[in-house]
Order: sequence, then structure tokens, then C-alpha cells
Amino acid sequence: MVILASNSSWEFPQLIVRDASMINDSCGRNFPWYGSKNQVVTIQGPIYRQSEYTISMRDLFVPWIPWDIPTCEGEQSYLTHIYRHQRFYVWLCAMNCTKNELLIIRTIRWTQTIEIDVKPDLYRGMRAKLISNPEPDQPVFLKRNIFIPSCALQGPSVK
Repeated sequence: MVILASNSSWEFPQLIVRDASMINDSCGRNFPWYGSKNQVVTIQGPIYRQSEYTISMRDLFVPWIPWDIPTCEGEQSYLTHIYRHQRFYVWLCAMNCTKNELLIIRTIRWTQTIEIDVKPDLYRGMRAKLISNPEPDQPVFLKRNIFIPSCALQGPSVK
């Protein structure tokens, strides 16, 4: 069998068919909030004095890339190139649970691009070469907050 050119796509169906502009990738434990421990602070109120709270966030981009696509018969892989670009938005929010109101304090955007050249005829450990910058882009604090689309507040759909 000879394959001259082919490609494979790993996408989120909701984004491809435009059912959603964003998806929530939280683990679901503190849904709709992404984190736990230091990333979520519960404040009992009302509070009449100035108060300070520390919230920290640590998010890691850990892509999983299948090496055996496009599929073929036998052990030989025909994968020759990988390109993946993702954009993430994170919101620092306060929620009034009594009134069910959400206040966006800051909007943070970050992107990550991975591009890898693959020579399938070489041995493992030798066949892949990173083309894109190995240093991730730094998060950007937006000057203006953007609204959280309702689709991003729906249950996690990617884990």
C-alpha cells in the first residue's frame, strides 16, 4: 500500500461544528471552577471591612499526541508532521452565590503552539524534531475583560 499524502485531525467536535465557541476543560470537582485548593477561595459575608485574599493558579499545558495516526498496516507509521495550536482563556471571578451573580475581575489569555517534524523511517528517539519554540508563550492579562460564554460554563467535555 502506498500513501502519498494524508492527514488526521484531533479536534473537539463542539468547536468544529460550531455548537460552541469555547469548551470547559475543568476536572469537574469544583465545577464550573477549574482549580481546587489555592485556586478557589470561599468567603462568607457580608464583610464590612477591607479584606485581602490570596489566590494562586498553576496551569500546565500537557498535550497528548498519538504517534500512530494516520493508521496503516504493520509497524510502519506514516505520521510525518504535527501541528497543534491552542488558545486558552482563564477568568478570575467572584461569585455571589446568594444572588447567583458572577463578577469578572480579570481575563487572562494564553496560547501554545506545538509543531513537530517526524521522519517515520528513523528509530524511536530519533524520528521526531521539535520545530516550534520550546518555551511556552507567557499569559497575557487582557486590558478589557471578555464575557464568559455560557458554553464555557457547561460541564467539562474534554477529560
